[in-house]
Amino acid sequence: MMTSYGAEELASKDELFEGPEYSQAFKNPKDHPTRPNVLLIGDSISNAYTVDVRKLLHGKADVFRIPGNGKNSAYGLKNLDKWLGSRQWDVIHFNWGLWDLCYRNPKSKTQGYRDKVNGTITATPEQYRANMEKIVARLKQTDATLIWCTTTPVPEHEAGRKLGDDLVYNQIAAEIMKANGVGINDLHAHALLKYSEIQRQKGDVHFTPQGSAYLAEKVAQEISDVLVETLHSPNGKIEVTLDAGKLNYSVKLNGETIISKSALGLKPDAAAVLEVVEVSRSTGDETWKPVWGNQGQVRDHYNEIQLKVGTPSAQTVVLRVYDDGIAIRYQLPKAGTFSDKAYAFEATEVSFASETPKAWFPLTQVIVSDETDLNSWKPAKKGQKINKNARFDFKPDVIRTPFTVKLSGQAYISVHEAEVVQSDVADVRLAGNTLTYNSKINASGGQVTPWRTVTIAKRPAELIESSMILNLNEPSRLDNTSWIKPGVTMWDWRAHGAHADDGFEYGITTESYIRFIDFAADAGVEYLLIDAEWYGPERDVKSDPKTPIPEVDIEKVCAHANEKGVGIWLYVNDKGLTKWDLDETLSVYQKWGVVGIKHGFGSSSNRKSIEKDLNVVKKCAEYGIMLVRHESAKPTGVNRTYPNIMSYEYVNSMLDSAQRPAATPSRVINNLFVFGLAGPVDRSCGLYDLDTYIARDKCHRQIPSTVVSQTAQCFLFPSGLVTLPDIPDAYRRKADLFEFVGQLPMNWDETKVLEAEIGKHITLARKAGDAWFVGALADEQGRQTSIVLDFLEKGITYDVTLYEDAPDAHYEYIGPMNKIEARKLKQKLEPQKTRRELYQVKKMTAKKGDAIPVTIAPGGGHCMWIRPVK
Repeated sequence: MMTSYGAEELASKDELFEGPEYSQAFKNPKDHPTRPNVLLIGDSISNAYTVDVRKLLHGKADVFRIPGNGKNSAYGLKNLDKWLGSRQWDVIHFNWGLWDLCYRNPKSKTQGYRDKVNGTITATPEQYRANMEKIVARLKQTDATLIWCTTTPVPEHEAGRKLGDDLVYNQIAAEIMKANGVGINDLHAHALLKYSEIQRQKGDVHFTPQGSAYLAEKVAQEISDVLVETLHSPNGKIEVTLDAGKLNYSVKLNGETIISKSALGLKPDAAAVLEVVEVSRSTGDETWKPVWGNQGQVRDHYNEIQLKVGTPSAQTVVLRVYDDGIAIRYQLPKAGTFSDKAYAFEATEVSFASETPKAWFPLTQVIVSDETDLNSWKPAKKGQKINKNARFDFKPDVIRTPFTVKLSGQAYISVHEAEVVQSDVADVRLAGNTLTYNSKINASGGQVTPWRTVTIAKRPAELIESSMILNLNEPSRLDNTSWIKPGVTMWDWRAHGAHADDGFEYGITTESYIRFIDFAADAGVEYLLIDAEWYGPERDVKSDPKTPIPEVDIEKVCAHANEKGVGIWLYVNDKGLTKWDLDETLSVYQKWGVVGIKHGFGSSSNRKSIEKDLNVVKKCAEYGIMLVRHESAKPTGVNRTYPNIMSYEYVNSMLDSAQRPAATPSRVINNLFVFGLAGPVDRSCGLYDLDTYIARDKCHRQIPSTVVSQTAQCFLFPSGLVTLPDIPDAYRRKADLFEFVGQLPMNWDETKVLEAEIGKHITLARKAGDAWFVGALADEQGRQTSIVLDFLEKGITYDVTLYEDAPDAHYEYIGPMNKIEARKLKQKLEPQKTRRELYQVKKMTAKKGDAIPVTIAPGGGHCMWIRPVK
C-alpha cells in the first residue's frame, strides 16, 4: 500500500526556499480598491519571482500571494478556501507539481526527506489529477481569469524527483486546463530556453535571482495580457471590460457583447504602443436642473476609470459608464515639454458586434440617410463621385456623426461626441464593423479632448430619452438665466412673395413684421424672427447690422413687439458680427429690446471657428441675448454650459436649397434618431399652406407631408425655438389645428417615447406643468395604433384634444420635386390641389390607462393636448 506523506510533516526551511532575499514575497501589498487583484499560488519557485512580478505590474494591479509555500495539491485543496478569502480576485496565477511528484522517506537525511530510490511519491498521477480537477472547479467559482503555470523542469541528479516526471504531471494538468478553458503559462518551456544560465546549481530545481527575475517577466506578461478592468453602469446593465495591457475595451449590454475589442488612445502613429502605468477609479452622482430642455431635472450618475499612460504620449484615458452609454476622452499633462507629434494619431474605435448591422447617419451636414445595410455597403468604384444630395449608394471616406446602428432587436447604439469647445469636430471612418474617429485634436498641454460617446439602448426610444450628451458638458456658466425663455417664433424668410387673404404681399418691410407680431400676440406665439437682408445684403461687409434698410423701421417694429408682448429675434450674418464691433452691435440690440439673434454662416468644423462662434455666444449672454447657430458645427451638448444657445441648424431645413431633396416621411423619422440625438436642431417645420406655398420666392421644393405631420414635427424635433415658416393667414385658416403649436412651451418637465421604430414610426409624450402633449409620425405606409395613457395621474379626468389626419389625407403631390428638377423637365413647379392639408380636430375626456385609437395617414401625423378638467 502506498503512503502519501503530508507536506507539513516533511517540509524544511530549505524546501520552502525562504532565503533572506525573498522574505518580502509574503508581505502583501497595500490594497488599492480601484486596481485589479492578482493572486499568485505556488511553491518555492513562485516565492522567488513574486517580488519582481509585483514590480513589473506596479500601478496596474495589486499582486498578492498565499502566505507561504503552496506545497502539494492535497495541501492546496485543504487550504484553498482560506487562501481565497472574501476578496474579489481578477486574476489567479497558480501551480502545483514539484511537491506532488517528489519522493520522500522519513528516514532520509537529504533535504526535505527526499529519496527517489526508497521514498514514496507525494501524490500519484491519479491522485494529482483528482486533486487538480477539484482545485480548478473551486477556482472557477471565483469568476477570476485563471492562468495555470506549468511545473518548471526537474534536473538530472535531483535528490527526490525523477527525470521526466515533470512532463507527465504537466501533461495531466494541461488536459484539465484545456477541458476547463484555463490559459497556460508554459514556464517549463521558458526555463528550458535558458536553463544552463539560470539554474541555481546542478541537481537543484531552484533558480538564481537573475533566473527568478527572468521567470517573473514571463509571469507578469501573461497576467498583463489578461489583466482587465471591469466597469459597470450604475444599474449594472452595461459592462465595460478594459485591457490595460493592450489599451482596448469591449462592452456588453445585458450580458451580450455589443462592442468587441476596440482601441483607445492618442499616439504618434498607428503602430505606437502605449503603456498604462497607473489605474484609478471614481464615481459621480448628482441631479441638476436644466435652464430648459426635455426634462425638468437630470441625473448625472456614472462610474469612471482613469488609465494613466506613460511617455512619450503621456495622457490619461478617461472612460465613463452611464446607464445610457459610455464616453471616452483624453487628458493631456500640463507640465513638461509638450509636442503635438506625440498625439498626432487618434486610435479610438467602436467595433460593434453584429451579424446584421443596419445604420442611419448624416449624408451631408444636414441630410440624413435611409436605412443602410452595412454588410452590403461597398466603397466607391474608381472615379465614382458622391451626389451630396442623394443617399450614399457607396461608402465615403469619412462620415459625420451621430452614426446610429441597429445591432439587433435588443441593442442599438449611436456614436457621436460631446463638449466640442477647443478642438475640431470629428468624423468617423468605417471599415467592416469598426468605426474609427477621424480627428484633429490640435493639442496643447493641460487640454482635455472632446468626449467620444456611444449612446446605448435596448430600444430606439431610449436613444431619444438619453441625457448623456448633456451630462458630459459643464454646468451653466451663466449666473442669471431668467431671460432665457424657449418658445415658438414666427419667421418671415419663407413668407417673401406670399399674399395675405386681403391681398397684402409679405416682404422685408415694416408692415410685414407688424402683421407677424399682431398674429403672434393673438395666437400666444412668443417671438418673431426677422431673417436676412433687413440691414442690407447680408454678405456685404459694408452692411451695418445696426442700420436697417429704408423699408424697415426696426425701432418701430421692436417697440410694437414690446407693446404686444412679443420678443424680436434678428438675423445677423457672420460678416456683420465679425467686421463690425460686436459689443456695439449687441448693445444697440439690447437697447431696442431684441431678445435673440440668429447667427448665420458662422462656423465650419475647425477649432478656430468653433472658438470664434463660442465667443459670440458668450458675448450674447453678457447682453441677455439668446442665440440660434446656423451653418454651425454639430451640437455636442454645449447648450448646457451656455443655455442661451437655443438651437443649431444641424438638420435639413425643410425648404432650404433648390438642389436638396425633400425629406421623405421615413427620413423625417430618421432625422430624430440621427440629428435629433445630437441636440436641439432648427428644422423650421410647421408649414400649413401646403398646396400654394411653392409660388413664394424662398420656397424651393415640395414637401411630402400632411399638415398634421407638420404640426407634430414642431413638437417632436428637440429645440428651444420652433421656427414657423408660414404666413399668419395660413395659420388663421387652420386656427383649430394651430392651437396645438401655439400652446407648446418648448420647456418640459418630462419626456417619454411611447413607441418607436427608426424610419417607420414614433410616438412621444412630453409633460409641462399638469398638461401633457403627445405627437406621432408615420412613414409612407401610414399607421393604425392605440396610444395608452398610462403616463397620466391616477384619479384625474383629463380633457383631450386630438389633432388628426382626415380619413383621406395623404402626403403625396404630383409633379417635380424642386425648381431645378422642374426646369430640367420643362415643367412648372406651381400650386396644386393635394390631400396634404386634410385634417380633423376632436375632443374627448380620458383617464389614466385609457387607450386612444389612432389612425395616421401615409406620411402623416397625430397630436394630442391633454390637461386636467377644470
